[in-house]
Amino acid sequence: MRGIKICIGILFVLWIATIIGGYNIYLLQREKIERLRDGNNSLLQKVSLQKREITKLGEKIEGLSKRMRIDMERLESKVTSNTLRNEAISSLVQKMKKNIEEWQKNYHSILKEIRQYLEDWRKDVASQISQDSSQKVELGEIAVEK
Repeated sequence: MRGIKICIGILFVLWIATIIGGYNIYLLQREKIERLRDGNNSLLQKVSLQKREITKLGEKIEGLSKRMRIDMERLESKVTSNTLRNEAISSLVQKMKKNIEEWQKNYHSILKEIRQYLEDWRKDVASQISQDSSQKVELGEIAVEK
């Protein structure tokens, strides 16, 4: 009879220890899940901030492009309205027009590269977010998928 009580007592202590251990594992895994969720939220905020910055950059680019077109039209109208008798002056104006056109081409190619870089960066961040969101946390036989 005494041996049975001791066995029951030992089983009760083991049962309590198992419950406490399981609860501690649960708390640890919950902390990990919260950290992953916080990291994911911060990445989402960064992505939305970058989207806003890209939009602002696009608006600025459009404004600069319009201003450049207007300046080119003004330059062309001035060239056509004023008859240039001096060949040196007309050649200088032609060189200036060519330089402006080259600058504009370079400007557009640089802007394309910037847009491509930002798009690649956005895709990298999105893939990182999707990788973070597909992580699994295992709790013994239970698997929690984020």
